[in-house]
Amino acid sequence: MRTILGFKIYTTEQILEFLHGCIINFFVIAIYILVTAALINGVNKLVDRMFIRLLKVRDDHDYKKQVATIKNLVKSLANGVVVIIIVMNLLARYNIDIRPLLAAAGVVGVAVGFAARRFVEDIIMGIFILLEGQVRVGDIVTIDNFNGTVEKVTLKMIIIRNMKGHVHYIRNGMINVITNKTREFACPLFDIGVAYNSDVNKVMSVMKAVADDMRKDEKYKQLILSDMEILGLDKFQDSAIVIRATIKTSPIHQWFIEREYNKLLKEAFDREGIEIPFPQRDVHLIKCE
Repeated sequence: MRTILGFKIYTTEQILEFLHGCIINFFVIAIYILVTAALINGVNKLVDRMFIRLLKVRDDHDYKKQVATIKNLVKSLANGVVVIIIVMNLLARYNIDIRPLLAAAGVVGVAVGFAARRFVEDIIMGIFILLEGQVRVGDIVTIDNFNGTVEKVTLKMIIIRNMKGHVHYIRNGMINVITNKTREFACPLFDIGVAYNSDVNKVMSVMKAVADDMRKDEKYKQLILSDMEILGLDKFQDSAIVIRATIKTSPIHQWFIEREYNKLLKEAFDREGIEIPFPQRDVHLIKCE
C-alpha cells in the first residue's frame, strides 16, 4: 500500500485479498443463516411432536385449547434461544468480545427497566394468565368491553378478533376482568314470552318436550349436557308473560343450540296454537256530543 497526495493506494494483491475475505465472510454468514433456519424448523417440529403427545393424554376440549396456547409460547421462546446462541457463536468466531456488549446491555436493561414499568406489568400478568389458563386460543371472551375470539396469547398481550373481523390488541397489564364464555360448559337462558291468556303449564310442557326431543336428536345430543330446567314464570310484561328456562351445553356451542331451540320452539308453538305476542294498544274512541 502506498500513499500519494494523502490518498491510500492499495495494491492489486491487497484488493484481491480483501474481496476474498468478503466472499468468505458472506458464505459463512449465509451458512449461519441457513443453519439457524434449519434449527428453528427442527425445534418447531420437535415442539409439535411433543405437544401432539400431550394432546393424546386427555380427550378434553378445554385441555386441548390450553395445550395449543402454551405450544405457541414454547415455540416463540425456543426460537429466541436458538437465535441468541447462533448470534453469540458467530460473534465468537470473529473474536468479538461479547462481555462489553453484555455489560452495556445490562446497563441499558436496568435503565429501560425503570422506564418500562408497564412492560414489566404486562409480562407478570401474562405469566399468571397463562399458568392459570384464564384464556386459551379459540376461546370467546369479553375483555374490557371488547368481545371476540382469542387468536393469540403472549406474555405481553392478548389478541382477539370480533365478528366484524376487527382485531383488538389488549395489554395484559391493563386487564381487570376477563369473561370467558367457552370454559367447561355454558348455560344459555331462554326468556320465552307468551300471551296472557296462554295456559302456563301447557307452555312449560311444550318447552320441555322440544328440549327433550333435541337431546335425542343425533344432530344435537353430543352438544347438550343436561335436560332443560324450567325455572318458571319469571315476569309480567306489558304484552306478555315471560317463562324462563336454561339448559347446559358444551362450550362454544351454546349460541348454536339457542338458535336451533328457538326455531324448533316457534314451530311447536304454531302447532299447539300458543301465541307469541307483540306490543299492542287498545284505543278507545269517545264520541263527543
